[in-house]
Amino acid sequence: MQRQIHHALAKPGVTQARRRRRDTLGILVLVFVVTLMLGFVPGAAAAWLVAGLSGVATPAYVAMLVQLRRAAEEREQKLHYLRPGPGAAGLPEGASRLPVYMSGRYAHPSNQAAAAH
Repeated sequence: MQRQIHHALAKPGVTQARRRRRDTLGILVLVFVVTLMLGFVPGAAAAWLVAGLSGVATPAYVAMLVQLRRAAEEREQKLHYLRPGPGAAGLPEGASRLPVYMSGRYAHPSNQAAAAH
């Protein structure tokens, strides 16, 4: 249920990236299977080389996809954790629980403009 809700809220760019990754994986598997079958044809020794390369590239691509997914989940958990809790709703508009540094090492020009108002 949660995955369906998450999928429904996905941005268009994320959906397109997911489709591209799925298509790429499908093509890699297709190339591996076709060249593996062509390798059995007499005189098609080059097909074995392509099958070997695609046979190595497919699991490497899957490992990369798994790593990207884990990084995205970790990033989402961190973002969820850092969101303000229910107690932050009682703060006045524009107020923050975080300190605002007006000078020194951590000062930012936007803080100077906020202090002028």
